[in-house]
Amino acid sequence: MLAWYGGSLYGKDAQGHEQYQDNVSQAEVQSASTFKTITLVAALQKNINLKSTFAAPAKITLPGDYVVGNDEGEAGDLGYKDLIEATAASINTVYVPLGQNIGVQNVVSTAHLLGIPDNTALPIEAGITLGKDPVHAIDMTSVYATLAAGGVRAKPHMVDKVVDGTGQVIYSGNPEAKQVIPTTVARDATYALQSVITDPTGTGTKARLAGGREAAGKTGTSTDFRSAWFCGYTKEVSSCVDMFRGGGTDKELLKGIPGAEKGVYGGTYPARIWKAFMDAALQGVPKSKFDPPAFGGLVQDNEPAPTPTPTDTPSTAPTSGLTDLLGGLFSGNGGGQQQPQQQEQQQQPGANRPNRSSKPPGLFTDPLG
Repeated sequence: MLAWYGGSLYGKDAQGHEQYQDNVSQAEVQSASTFKTITLVAALQKNINLKSTFAAPAKITLPGDYVVGNDEGEAGDLGYKDLIEATAASINTVYVPLGQNIGVQNVVSTAHLLGIPDNTALPIEAGITLGKDPVHAIDMTSVYATLAAGGVRAKPHMVDKVVDGTGQVIYSGNPEAKQVIPTTVARDATYALQSVITDPTGTGTKARLAGGREAAGKTGTSTDFRSAWFCGYTKEVSSCVDMFRGGGTDKELLKGIPGAEKGVYGGTYPARIWKAFMDAALQGVPKSKFDPPAFGGLVQDNEPAPTPTPTDTPSTAPTSGLTDLLGGLFSGNGGGQQQPQQQEQQQQPGANRPNRSSKPPGLFTDPLG
């Protein structure tokens, strides 16, 4: 651990707000959409490719009459989005069904794998993806540190080493480092999380680091502004900023704050604070680049094929329809794969999305159907 800020308040302030816990290791608050990163990793582990597309309606009702909607600022039905776009825009109606599709238990298991302690209560409920369950800031930072390290989880520790008067090391911190997810999965998750910052439509654009330094991260804003987060990382450092009042309950909301009177979003103050800290922490550190994405897994293209346009022009050959079908399937561009000349453009998150060719009906199955 390089830095630790547990909050400025211990006791009760003039406004009546109370705080008796260290905010990093003791206070437990809703992680909001920073938890979507865990669902993303769980989906990648289930062989779902980043280019897979999913419906992104304004609202959706899941089994058990669980209603999920997007932020009130989102404009209606968003059509179909791939996982990169859904991550950048933090689309609830993509991510919550995704968590159910791959199994909420798998999301919980992935959370513990990445760094959430086993004794943290994570009920098997669809809302887990939206970060409804209280967690410690130190644990969410560990989750993002695991991705920064290419899938290697390390135990947080304060003391790196102790040296005696002769220069001999008499104690070394034991991070208990362990590879917990494949490096390729960490690379793909990082690529999607970069788009949160670099995509103009991303929720974390205010977290862009100085000098164009590469970073990945995720915003989080809980229901009624109980808490607001930004968690992110470079290859060298992982850090989280979370804001809340008191116990982060529905009676202590992040409202009435100068510049955010109606409520604090994770992409505002938390993202700006994260940027300020990271820019300072990385001063003098050479810029590094993330490893390129692997684009592992299979593309699930759930977007329906466009409705054919009626035409009176007769077919020039009776076999042309079959030829077109076979050509579409075996040309190397089926299922939403990019043309070879587009491969070099994949290193810019949020830019140059792959063009999806029309597909014959019945060849692609909607996993949410």
